[in-house]
Amino acid sequence: MNHKTNHSFIPSSICCILAALSMVISACSDHDDHDETKSPVTHVCRVAVLLEGDDIPWWKKTAEWALENMADAQQGLNDRVQLQLEFKDQDAPDIDEYMRKIASDTTIHAIIGPCSSPNARKMATYLSEAIEQNPLSVALRKPMISPTATSVEYQRMFSGKDYVWNMAECDIYQLEIIVSTIARQSLEPLRTVTLLAPSEANSLVEDHSVYADWFGFIAEEYGLNIQGILHYDNTDELREMAHSLPTEDISALLNSIVFVPGTIEDALAFDDELNKMLEAEETRDYYYPRVYCSDIFVSPTVADNLNPNSKLSYEGVNLCAWPESGFYQAYHQHFNVDMMNGEAQFYDALCLVAYADMLSQHSELSLNQAVRAVVDGDNGTARGCFTEDMRQIFSKLQQFICPAINGASGPWKFDPKYHTNRLQSTFRHWRFFQGKFVTIGYITSEKTSYSTSSQDIWKWTPSIIDNIDDDDDIEYDYPPLSDRWALIVAGSTGWMNYRFQADAFAMYQILRNNGYDDDHIVFIANDDLANNPNNTNDPGAIRISELGENLYNSTAIDYQLDEVSQDDIGDILQGNASERLRHVINASPNDNIYIFWSSHGSPGKLDFGDQRSMRYSTMKEILANTPHRKMLVCLEACYAGGLGEQCKGLPGTLFLTAASPYEESHAAGWSDLIGVYLTNCFTDAFQEAILLNPYISLRDLYYSLARSVAGSHVKIYNQENYGNIYYETMQEYLK
Repeated sequence: MNHKTNHSFIPSSICCILAALSMVISACSDHDDHDETKSPVTHVCRVAVLLEGDDIPWWKKTAEWALENMADAQQGLNDRVQLQLEFKDQDAPDIDEYMRKIASDTTIHAIIGPCSSPNARKMATYLSEAIEQNPLSVALRKPMISPTATSVEYQRMFSGKDYVWNMAECDIYQLEIIVSTIARQSLEPLRTVTLLAPSEANSLVEDHSVYADWFGFIAEEYGLNIQGILHYDNTDELREMAHSLPTEDISALLNSIVFVPGTIEDALAFDDELNKMLEAEETRDYYYPRVYCSDIFVSPTVADNLNPNSKLSYEGVNLCAWPESGFYQAYHQHFNVDMMNGEAQFYDALCLVAYADMLSQHSELSLNQAVRAVVDGDNGTARGCFTEDMRQIFSKLQQFICPAINGASGPWKFDPKYHTNRLQSTFRHWRFFQGKFVTIGYITSEKTSYSTSSQDIWKWTPSIIDNIDDDDDIEYDYPPLSDRWALIVAGSTGWMNYRFQADAFAMYQILRNNGYDDDHIVFIANDDLANNPNNTNDPGAIRISELGENLYNSTAIDYQLDEVSQDDIGDILQGNASERLRHVINASPNDNIYIFWSSHGSPGKLDFGDQRSMRYSTMKEILANTPHRKMLVCLEACYAGGLGEQCKGLPGTLFLTAASPYEESHAAGWSDLIGVYLTNCFTDAFQEAILLNPYISLRDLYYSLARSVAGSHVKIYNQENYGNIYYETMQEYLK
């Protein structure tokens, strides 16, 4: 296929001008584009299609239908396009080798899939690497269009790449729809909810991590009481956790379960185990819990194998066709079965490649540029999934006219900044009844309450902020301040955890610039970034922004993380020096201590190096026995509010956390240069606030962070045992 190699891009807004010029030239020429005496010229576009193995037979039928409609639509046109599809199981043993091959194969013109986010991330990475090695090759900058890879982090990571396209929005919308449905259907004020989701140890968790990442945040925004967040590593552990769910009394009725199967086998095992329990308990019908499921539950295998006498009520949402397109009904009529999950998005991906290929053949645009022109089309509106509609679109594209297309899955609206992420998806709300997924309604993401576009998802700021009691009578008789000490811990290691150590170095610099002597700061980190083999584009440096200063100072680190234990943290804070622990905090009851801990976290514990953790109970005991006048503990970690909750009552100790006990905190500042996140949302905002105003009151600091930090609820704990934070300021901890 002879795609043009011109690097210029023709915006769709001038397509109408080009169309007019084309028609004038055509009128003045003896050539007739639709001369039936001419033999039609067919351009073959090779497309690699990467799907889950079990879905390939199912989706192949959809592809055959799409190709048949495309061929019929181009009858009578002298120039035609033909997609030559090559299917591959995205979970095949040789998939990495295959993806690397097609990334650098210039005879492969486009890629559709993979459909799971972990595989899509790999494919996009290999494609990026191939382009970086030969940036002038237009043939390598091929469009990769994923129908259903909906991980927030995957879409966030590659949103700036102009060759990675997503036909569905990130799955945070599915979660929001589920949570909002629970909020509407539950009885107030006893609206409780439990999340049951795969843990990080589950290899498929990335596809569904949005539920763990955002569940606590969204549930709190909708006013639900979180009974628990349960993570399972495997099917056996899932069965065990089923026994912790309420089934015996009225609490089962009041509690909703949000269930995220890691696999189809998990879905069937959960149903089997819970039904065994219910039958053994002889629980009355109205006590059966209602279960809301993620989209992996929507599967022919589940429909065929779920217990037909299941006592559970299952419902949920999944990607679907746009009702106004008529595609759902046409699909049922054509195949005599209902759509399951994502077929409309797959069908649209095929159409998008074909339309872009037609435009590319009649313009100076590369295939990838033509994809953008098609999704940016604004010259009239056209339906784009059936034969007659397709014929009109193909004809218009041959004249450089790019209409706004409404496909099988809905209007092709993409974000205005990068043009690669879908701004609207259609979901069906279903219930499982008598062995079938019964549609009870359709929902578009435009109807969600808190989000407006894919680009805003990770900028989601909370609307619920804790009110701080303005009590002027809260006064504590603290002795005069004598000295200040600080402990900085970067508790997570490895290149992909770059941001935690970078934030720790930034905090060290802030303290040094605010008058701390080095002997009053104990800094613990693994020191595995600056000279990391992955740091080839910025060797010897650690930064929290690509244009920021190099923060790395090897002499600042007092202890390698893997050299210290939990007990050592206690000895360091309590001044118990030894031959091995020479640098400790020698604080007296007249001294203030500032602790900054930056790491991953999980319910009940903080990361403490490779395969180790610091349990909240241990940390509470350490802090309770640490001499101090006042102590401020700032935690950048998921679920960090749990430590604040557990440490309520400690005198003179205040906790400021990046997240509540039920939610994750979020990274910020993705770097294309080195391929990692450079900072975290909470720490970035926190450090900016204290740099702008070192005298900021702790109350104003909390409100500033609570309003600006994206994706988690910043929390403050134990102020009732600390003092009036309207008057207490950060200057207590900055010299």
